[in-house]
Amino acid sequence: MVIVITILFGALGLFNLFVGFVQASLVKKMYIIRLGEPMPFVSEEEINATISVSSQP
Repeated sequence: MVIVITILFGALGLFNLFVGFVQASLVKKMYIIRLGEPMPFVSEEEINATISVSSQP
């Protein structure tokens, strides 16, 4: 039973991570379209921090 719960929570975490990533890329696309130029450089640490924050329940 504990294993099932763990798998469910793991799947939820992955799904949240994926959703966060999709949202981030959509925002990026909207930002590019709005300004008509590429986004300023964003470090991977910032992106990872954003994803980990957005994947918190």
